[in-house]
Amino acid sequence: MWNFGGDKQSSSPNHRLFAGGLPSDSVQDGFRGSIELKRRGFYPKGGGIVNASIDPIDVLSPIVLNEFGEIRRIYGLSYSCRLPSHIVKRMATSVRETLRNNGYGEAFIELECLQPEDSRCASNPGCGSIVFAELSSGSIIGSDSLGE
Repeated sequence: MWNFGGDKQSSSPNHRLFAGGLPSDSVQDGFRGSIELKRRGFYPKGGGIVNASIDPIDVLSPIVLNEFGEIRRIYGLSYSCRLPSHIVKRMATSVRETLRNNGYGEAFIELECLQPEDSRCASNPGCGSIVFAELSSGSIIGSDSLGE
């Protein structure tokens, strides 16, 4: 299945939130599938392409988070298309400092700065960050934000 459009919009979640921050092929609570970004897309032009493959199931188990547990690891991605690399570096630094200043310790934030020669680069400029926390309960929570 191919999905065409923006994969980064202020009113829609990042495609990686659907993957739960897990590797492309994952099994959790009865879900089997993969999500792969082919090309980023930012408002207003969009044009993002996401390849999603989901195996059919009879019953999808609910996600129940009764116990938050301890945060075991925080990681994420700061990304941009058609922008200078210093912007992505500054965003990642800001994410790390915000987490550290709020008592969450160190976080591994991957950097991705795509330029037009990369087939995954959006047709117009844009940037954002996405952060995940692995919990001792086995759950993964995440949040994302677009650059403005």
